[in-house]
Amino acid sequence: MSYAKIKKIAEAAGEKTALKIVYLFSGEHIRMPKAGTLRRAVRDESIIREWRGGKLQREIARHFGISERRVRYVIRRITLDEQAGLFDLKK
Repeated sequence: MSYAKIKKIAEAAGEKTALKIVYLFSGEHIRMPKAGTLRRAVRDESIIREWRGGKLQREIARHFGISERRVRYVIRRITLDEQAGLFDLKK
């Protein structure tokens, strides 16, 4: 990681956090997700939490300002990922 990138992290997150990142990932190449990708992942986790809490898909869609179809897609994708993890033989 270049000095300029480390300085940018230190300015945005603070020197202590920048040092932790350097310590944890020193010598590695890491990719940071785009902000939209991160926001969607957080939203999708919230959708699943609400769905598992008993909310209707229609209510969830309204709450997040997305279509019911998108809610169904998120639920299906995440539950399939979880099911695939049950059969992960690499553990």
